[in-house]
Amino acid sequence: MIDFKSIFKANTKREKRSFDDIKILIIHIDKNFIENIKLFLEKDVQEVYYATDGIQGLELYNKHKPNLIICQADIPSLNGIELSKILKKISTDISIILLSNSDDSKMLYEAVEIKIDKVIIKSNEYIDEILEVIDEVLHDLKNKILSKTIECKEFFDPLTNIYNRKKMNETIMEKINVYRRFQTIFTIVLLNIEELKTINSKYGHKTGDNILKEMSKFILKNIRSIDIVGKWDSSKFIIILPQTDLLNSTKLIKKLQVKLSQNRFDKLENINVSFTAIQPTKDDDIFTITKKLEDRADSL
Repeated sequence: MIDFKSIFKANTKREKRSFDDIKILIIHIDKNFIENIKLFLEKDVQEVYYATDGIQGLELYNKHKPNLIICQADIPSLNGIELSKILKKISTDISIILLSNSDDSKMLYEAVEIKIDKVIIKSNEYIDEILEVIDEVLHDLKNKILSKTIECKEFFDPLTNIYNRKKMNETIMEKINVYRRFQTIFTIVLLNIEELKTINSKYGHKTGDNILKEMSKFILKNIRSIDIVGKWDSSKFIIILPQTDLLNSTKLIKKLQVKLSQNRFDKLENINVSFTAIQPTKDDDIFTITKKLEDRADSL
């Protein structure tokens, strides 16, 4: 039987840790266990949710998207292994701690197969181990979140939340290297919002920013899943079309042009957008591609 006195003792002595961006879901049939683990965690993390069966746990996950799942293996409705399979298919970023009172080899094999982060055997006897593992996983999660935050600042445009020019340059060079080795062609489409400076002057920069944000969402909605979009400069976006030649790229451009004529951006009826496309060669690099795109855009 778990001695929860150790939880209260540890909880009163330690200082608050900074896991404010982490949400936890506890799924366990023992409500006493849930409440005490929740008590131990709630001052450290953003939110703690709890469920007593697998179906309820899945519903809470879909509603709140917690980062960490602490799940008992033997729970009703949907056991811990089956639930973990579903969750790992939804998102590989989820961390899962599985608590089991059995060391069944089949269960352990399945846990490894579906990449459950930690499995604690005889969890009803080792509360200190549970707390240590939770602490370890929390720190790992925090590091992952910090890494993604740094990556977002480095590779994502802060206004539109799509790739920035640095990331698009890297992606273009990756595509060229693949092209050189495997003859896998690709096309780059440049989309320019004409007279954005005039719009900013006439209606204000807030309107201009809203148009850029709406345009990024519009492009993402109307391209293929394999296509890659990024912000190129103050008024331009580029779209990388893998395995697509110039002729077929015109089909996407025409589709975008038709859809654009049916849209209003930030309540403005007339947004003039120009398109140009190039198909890089094996001899191209980021400098020659940039010049080609700029020359084509200037000639329109």
